[in-house]
Formats: sequence, C-alpha cells, structure tokens
Amino acid sequence: MTKLRVVPFRVLKRVLEKEGFICTSSRGSHFKFERPDGHIIVLPNHGSEPLGRGLIREILNQIGMDVESYNRILDKL
Repeated sequence: MTKLRVVPFRVLKRVLEKEGFICTSSRGSHFKFERPDGHIIVLPNHGSEPLGRGLIREILNQIGMDVESYNRILDKL
C-alpha cells in the first residue's frame, strides 16, 4: 500500500487543476471546484497549513482519485 503524502492545500489545489478540475470560487473559507463531468465539489480552505491524511483521503475519495495517481502527480509538480 502506498503511503499518502501530506501537503498544504495550495499544492492539493494544483493537483486538482492537473486532473482537469476548475476552481470556480476561492472566497472565504471554502473553494468550489467544477469536476470535468460538471459536478461541483466544495473543499475547505486551510491556506498554507498541511492537511491531515484523513482529510486528504476524504477529498481523494470524493473526487474519485486513488493514492498512487495522487502521489504520481505530486512527483511531477
């Protein structure tokens, strides 16, 4: 099993953008992303604080990405 890497939200935002997600709103405490299939997901904004593994895993489950793909994209950034 691949270990989940902890990153700040701004890095996770870049991962989402590489996967085709479009940030439609970044005001306040939440970000809204439009998925490639048109659905909207809302994620909490934690600024430059590292996100916990549980929250990253929840976000990856919500967007349908596995840990290996996530780590592969992080390596390319």
